[in-house]
Amino acid sequence: MTQDRFHKLMTFLQKLEEAKIYHELAHHRYDAVSVYVTVPGERWEVDFLEDGTVDVERFRSNGHIDDESALTDLFANFSDEEVESKDAAKPIAGQGIPGTPTDKEVPASHDATALVREVRRNIVRDPSRGSDHP
Repeated sequence: MTQDRFHKLMTFLQKLEEAKIYHELAHHRYDAVSVYVTVPGERWEVDFLEDGTVDVERFRSNGHIDDESALTDLFANFSDEEVESKDAAKPIAGQGIPGTPTDKEVPASHDATALVREVRRNIVRDPSRGSDHP
């Protein structure tokens, strides 16, 4: 990150601090630093990319509040573990055994989750990284 790009990020962070707006830093992309901003009814993802561009994605609440039963959907659709329920998805191909896919059907909603798990497994086991931790 060059001086100007770093300055852009630091200026943004200082403005958030001055405004007392809650935020967190993250690094999930090889080419960006992310700032997650949380305000009432909205969540913002602000990515400061290596090429100097800034991507902003906003998620706005529709105001609908679910009850505790919605948590079943959360775990059924996004958990790394299989969930026992009538709506539970079929097991993810190769789950638990990296590099060994099975013929089981992978639900479309789990494709990205399965990919992320596989990438994490490969990073953790990559001997060129010098440790067993990402």
